[in-house]
Amino acid sequence: MTLPLGNGRHATHTLPDLCLSHSSANAARTILPCRRVPLGAHPSQFRKESIMDNVKPPTRRSAGGKVRSVRPPALLCSAVLLGVGAAFAVASPASAAVVSGVVKVEVESADDSRTSKSVTVECPDDKKVINAAGYITDGNGSVAMDDIFPDEALESVTVTGKETDAYGSNWRVKAIATCADEPVGLEWVWAVSEEDNSDDWKRAEAECTGDNTLLGTGATIRGGAGEVALDLIVPNGGRGVAADKVTVDAFELDPFSGDWTVNAFAICADPLDGQQVLRDATTSASDNDGLRVACDEDQVATGTGVELVGVTGEVVIDDVFPTDGSPTVAPTATTVYGQEEDGTPESWYIQAFVICADA
Repeated sequence: MTLPLGNGRHATHTLPDLCLSHSSANAARTILPCRRVPLGAHPSQFRKESIMDNVKPPTRRSAGGKVRSVRPPALLCSAVLLGVGAAFAVASPASAAVVSGVVKVEVESADDSRTSKSVTVECPDDKKVINAAGYITDGNGSVAMDDIFPDEALESVTVTGKETDAYGSNWRVKAIATCADEPVGLEWVWAVSEEDNSDDWKRAEAECTGDNTLLGTGATIRGGAGEVALDLIVPNGGRGVAADKVTVDAFELDPFSGDWTVNAFAICADPLDGQQVLRDATTSASDNDGLRVACDEDQVATGTGVELVGVTGEVVIDDVFPTDGSPTVAPTATTVYGQEEDGTPESWYIQAFVICADA
């Protein structure tokens, strides 16, 4: 199995039927069973609707709830659990906590006309990545984010932008990391789509282990060569309901004969007070559009999500990033923006998702 490291670098791990889990302090390694996610029908059969309209209602509630979802069979994945003894702790309602020290840091690439460029942002030394995000400036629908990659150690985020067609104008890409004091039970979970081939659509789902809940997300494409774009990065959950899984879809923008895969990344930890996922959407139309969705008062945004609805392979995700934050202030919202690649007469809309927890 090839592990996507961002910036065009990859490392090979052999994980045929198992997931490898280990702690950050050289604790005993544990083999976890893998989960293989059935792909089901091709999304062109239903993508006029949101993925949220085609899944079972989420059943994992924020700290204090007793209902647990039944998990699907497994995707090939790698989970890295951070913190001695925290990996298998089951949080009781009394052990729920707030996330502390949340900040947003970002780094922007050079402003030039290179066809591909990457940029990496690092969290402060005393903090860990809890979400990966980014955006493209001046791409005008001709540049797509290929990697939104939280590294395995949860110390940095790398974002890669690639031109989808010959463009010629200057553009830039920004990497954005949401960072926090290390939560109890922090883990990095990676899942890759089942097939490494030239199908025009692929899906990966990364799911938190045990009773952990989702803090943030990430996604990458391997082998797409600028001809494949992310279509959705969607956490499950809902208002008053914590997420424990992220789904990532990617589509070919033009017919492409090369083999490629899509990767989903879930950043998870022990349950936190007030965890929930809020979403909002633009009006369906045929025009570039975006929006912002905010957490409730006295909450912070730990993670982001985005979904294009109504078309496939016609619109690129230009922006998905946390807003209202800074290197000293926690973000409280998600902003997303979609741009048509070549222009389409079909109507579409974009959804924004914000993963929230009590401050």
